[in-house]
Amino acid sequence: MAIAAHTAGGHSTVDVLIGIAVLLWALAAAALLIGWLTRFAGRQRRAQRTSMRRALRARVPRLHANAASAQDPAPTPTSTTEAASRGAPSKAAAESSAATATGAAPVVGEMPAGVSATARLSSETLEPLGQRVDNSRRLAVARARLGEVLTALPGDRWFVERNVVFAAHPIPFLILGETGVFALWGAPGPLQWRDLPFYSEMAAHIKMALPGYAGPVHAGICRAFEPEVQPRWWCRSGEPDGAWMMGLDWVIRWLEHFGPEHGLGATDIERLRARAGPHWGRPVTDIPLSAHIPTIN
Repeated sequence: MAIAAHTAGGHSTVDVLIGIAVLLWALAAAALLIGWLTRFAGRQRRAQRTSMRRALRARVPRLHANAASAQDPAPTPTSTTEAASRGAPSKAAAESSAATATGAAPVVGEMPAGVSATARLSSETLEPLGQRVDNSRRLAVARARLGEVLTALPGDRWFVERNVVFAAHPIPFLILGETGVFALWGAPGPLQWRDLPFYSEMAAHIKMALPGYAGPVHAGICRAFEPEVQPRWWCRSGEPDGAWMMGLDWVIRWLEHFGPEHGLGATDIERLRARAGPHWGRPVTDIPLSAHIPTIN
C-alpha cells in the first residue's frame, strides 16, 4: 500500500528549500546594505574633515594678515632719504610679508629672513667648546659600556648604583659586594697624572660614609675602549695617591680578586637597598653643583 508523500498541514522539501533560499537572500541583502551604509558614513566623515582643513587653511592667513595690520599702523608718507635712515625692510622681508598677506604658505625648511648662512665664528672660537662636548660624549659612551658589563654581577650579592654624589661630585659607579667597596669610573682614553688626587679624595669620602667599616675603598678607572688592558695600580713613585687602571674585559675579575675578607654579605646588601630609598622625606645634604671631568689625552 502506497504511503502519502506528506500529511495534511506539513511542508514539502521544496517548500523548505525555497524558504532557506529566501532567508539567505534577505541576509545577503542586509549585509550589502550595512556595508554600503558604513562606506557612505566613512565618506561623509572624510568629507567633513577635508572641509574643516580647508576652512582652517583659509582662516589662518587671514588671522596673520589681521594681526599684522593691527600691530603695524599704516605708514605715513616719507621721503626716500627718511625711509633709508629709518631702515627700510629688506627684499626678503618684503617678499615674506607679501606672502603672508596673500595667504601663501611658507616653504618648509626655508631659511628665515635675516638669518645668515655664512660662518660668523672662527674655527678657533668653536674649538674649545667642541672639545668639551666631544669629551662628554666619549665619557658617556665609556660609562654606558661599563654599565653593561656590571649588569653581570648578581643582584643579591652586589649593590651597584650610578652617579652617587660626594662633595658635589657624582661617582659614576658605586659598587659594594662580596669582595669590598669600590668606586669606578669609565674613561675613553688615558688620563693625566694630575687627576690622581681626585680619585683618592673620592675614596676617602666613601670611607667616611661607612663608619665602622674596616676595609679599604678601592678606586678604579676602566679604559672602556681598550678592553684587554690588565689591571694595574696607577700611581707616581713616592706619592700616596693612586687608582687601579684596567680594560673593560677585566672589570669583573678585578672586582672578584680582592677576596671576601672585607666583603659584604647578602643581608648587608639587602639592608643597604632598604636604606637607599628613595625616602622623599629626607633632606638633601649634598647637591651636585659640579662634576669632575677627567683630563683626556
